[in-house]
Amino acid sequence: MRNKTTILLSLFAVICMVIIGCSSGSNSSLSGGNWVGLSGASATVNYATLTGIITDENGQPLENVYVRILSASMVTDSAITDSTGRYQISMPSGAYTVTIQRNGYASIIEEVVLADDEVRVYSTSISTVAAPTEPVNANIIGTVLLNATSEVLPNITVALTKDGKALATTTTTTEGKFIFQNYTTGMYSVALSDAEKKYVPTTYVIHILNDGKLSPELPKLYLSARTIEEEDTEVYFDKVTGTIYDDF
Repeated sequence: MRNKTTILLSLFAVICMVIIGCSSGSNSSLSGGNWVGLSGASATVNYATLTGIITDENGQPLENVYVRILSASMVTDSAITDSTGRYQISMPSGAYTVTIQRNGYASIIEEVVLADDEVRVYSTSISTVAAPTEPVNANIIGTVLLNATSEVLPNITVALTKDGKALATTTTTTEGKFIFQNYTTGMYSVALSDAEKKYVPTTYVIHILNDGKLSPELPKLYLSARTIEEEDTEVYFDKVTGTIYDDF
């Protein structure tokens, strides 16, 4: 009996050693592998900074000047100059259109390309303009394109609003173009959608500046194709025939 007990205890000890060894080996293998956490999966965005001082024609700093930066893909940000005429905007690196505007002054539109981690100093002066005797009117013209391929999109519904008030609706031509005629200075929202719901509805902002120019000039507005979602998918099942019997 004692021999059997000794054998059983020895066998149990060997089994425990095997289990511990396997567990240790597994942990060693996991810790030695190449594991990528959430931080490794995230994309890195490199930012650049645009800064400067806006002055009048006499070199005096101007406060409350509106500075807007806009990329071709409609990534945008803006800033207002302080009492020293200074502004600063941080954006992902890339090519941008910079618009500088203040009531009573001529607007300026410039193109800039910002590199990774660059601090670009852009200072300029703007000149006063005589107040117009009549309101400045302009046409809002643009082109709607597919984001993935830049092909023009016809038959897209374009709705124009200002301060939340609906103004007009039109449809893009076969060349993807639209126009709204004779609108005064200010900020307008342009909403894009399609009746077939093939594209993601998107809204853009377009400015009519004091001198009648558009910001951005002749804007290209992009739509993205809608992905197929579960609720948009119809599922069909094969017809099943047979006889159902009660339990007995």
